[in-house]
Amino acid sequence: MDHERKVAVVTGGAGTIGKEIVLRLASDGFAVCVLDADEVRGRETADAADALTKGAYFGYDAVRWQDAASAMDAVYRAFGRIDVLVNAAEVPGKCPAEEVTSEAFDRVMNVNVKGALFAAVAAASYMKRNEKGGCIVNISSIQGRIAIGEQVLYSASKAAVIAMTRELAVDLSPYNIKCNSLATWAVDTPETAEESGEMRDQVLSSMLLDRLIRPEEVSELVSFLVSDDSYCINGFDMPLDAGMTTFRIRPEHSYFDDEGKNYYN
Repeated sequence: MDHERKVAVVTGGAGTIGKEIVLRLASDGFAVCVLDADEVRGRETADAADALTKGAYFGYDAVRWQDAASAMDAVYRAFGRIDVLVNAAEVPGKCPAEEVTSEAFDRVMNVNVKGALFAAVAAASYMKRNEKGGCIVNISSIQGRIAIGEQVLYSASKAAVIAMTRELAVDLSPYNIKCNSLATWAVDTPETAEESGEMRDQVLSSMLLDRLIRPEEVSELVSFLVSDDSYCINGFDMPLDAGMTTFRIRPEHSYFDDEGKNYYN
């Protein structure tokens, strides 16, 4: 896929999923800018991208969403254009509703919602200068669509990202800037690996596959969404959930008796 050395920016590019996105876009031919608060991992990821095409690291902490404009300005001054933005920066927020604090609420919303919004607006100001506009992909979550319990903060933030994506698609369409989101579920990251075996079994039971989703499978869909092949897809929240929202529980764990009768019927 020849992108004519366009420039992609990935917030949270030093994380497990963010790094895979950076490397995939670099292999697609993009010059990739890694925006992350973790300088060590951020520079390592940028160096890996640089070995493929061109990579650079820019310090940016999504908690400080107010700095999004200056971060995008730094990218533009260094590369002269911005064609793609992938908002992969996020923080978790597992907590029962009755234990939510104002401080926790502000942190999750500042990173997951404000960070994504103001990065998108700042990047779009430079995409408007491109002859062919640009693309924005926000990493959302299936938890922005359904409830699983003790995730009121994270789920609320991702629901906001999904709604925000639709509105951005409308507002930016006059400038030929597309905006989509990618709703993930059960991606196999080090954080997931730390969970107990029982929890992993519960997660697997909610999917129509026999394994967790791999980070590189997220990056493959991001690559598609920013390519010309997805020209007609705009304002869409694409699920990457291995069938979780289709059935929620695999047949062997579901509501069937020994005779195969569904208890719901």
